[in-house]
Amino acid sequence: MEAIWATSRDRDTRSSDVFERFMQLRLPTFGGAPDPVQAEHLLAKIAKMMGPLECTDSQRVTLAVYLLEGEAENWWSSIQRGVPVGYAWTWAGFRTKFLEKYFPRSCWSAKIAQFLKLEQGNTTVAQYEAKFDKLSRYIPKALEDEEYKLEKFKEGLKPGIQSRLCTWDFGDFPELVDKAMRVEKDFERTVRSRSPTRDAPFRLRQPPPAPPLPIGRPRPLSTRALPLPPGGGCSYCKKNNHSTPNCFRRMRD
Repeated sequence: MEAIWATSRDRDTRSSDVFERFMQLRLPTFGGAPDPVQAEHLLAKIAKMMGPLECTDSQRVTLAVYLLEGEAENWWSSIQRGVPVGYAWTWAGFRTKFLEKYFPRSCWSAKIAQFLKLEQGNTTVAQYEAKFDKLSRYIPKALEDEEYKLEKFKEGLKPGIQSRLCTWDFGDFPELVDKAMRVEKDFERTVRSRSPTRDAPFRLRQPPPAPPLPIGRPRPLSTRALPLPPGGGCSYCKKNNHSTPNCFRRMRD
């Protein structure tokens, strides 16, 4: 009997320690906001932060429920009324129920469509891998079938990188990503080696070409419109049809 009580005390002590360490994490609460991405992000964060706590599956559910408040807390209470008293929830079971409520099937379908159309495009391999990893969590086949995951990732790579990897065999996904990054760096080094460097000799710029000269001789100014002087003609050329200041010959000479 004493051994049973000792085991019970030890279990209670460990549970208390887990709860105290859990409270120190200061995880955000969830009130049932209509944001599927936020709901999924909360579950992922809980799973990540609870890993070091070394808690049991049922303890993880209990701590996750502790973070529910408002509408989300009322929802879980209604779920509890539909199961037998003392029913032991697993983390997988709680996660399924939670996502059915706050991450509906329509959102899952949208994520699946994004995954199937995902390509590297103008991003780096690292950026493509991050997006691929995020979306693959919604695809059971990508989580369970490593070969499918490898082929899908290769299909979305840039054609140049993809062609370099087609003859390689990869044991797992990290190996494929690492090789793709290496090929990408090789391409970058090749591009840099072909482009002009900053240390290239300075070249003098050629001056812009002069504008073309007008064709033909310029036509002389007409003197017909010049007003005649009231008291005589030009004292320079001795003509009477213009004044001295308006003399074309004087201006030419």
